[in-house]
Amino acid sequence: MNKSIKVYGIKNCDTVKKAIVYLNDCGIDYQFIDFRCNPIAQQMLKKMVESVGWELLINKRSTTYRSLSEEEKSNINYDLVLKLPTLIKRPVLIHGENIMVGFNERSEEHTSELQSRRNLVCRLLLEKKKKNPPPPPRNPTLCT
Repeated sequence: MNKSIKVYGIKNCDTVKKAIVYLNDCGIDYQFIDFRCNPIAQQMLKKMVESVGWELLINKRSTTYRSLSEEEKSNINYDLVLKLPTLIKRPVLIHGENIMVGFNERSEEHTSELQSRRNLVCRLLLEKKKKNPPPPPRNPTLCT
């Protein structure tokens, strides 16, 4: 089973960029899927909807959403989202059965896997600093 995280989004999206920087900084393996180049399979979209619901999955602040007719807004469905993938709030991070929509580095909604890996990286960095403390100054000044 592949333990890496799948990141669905658009490469030019600022929030996607922040999520990728975060994952890289934490040393977390991920696979990026740009859904403009690689459309989301209907089965994957259904899995997202079943997990988080249309309300969370659809980006109502997007230009794409605002350009929809009132009828389309009230009848969001698979065909419409597959046709207009930018309706999806970005990024969508999937790890196993866990699905997270959107990204905020300070959010506590991250999956436990993200948090535990980040904590592990931080602990390893702290241990490395403890094992290799900076050398004492060459000419320490004494206070009198």
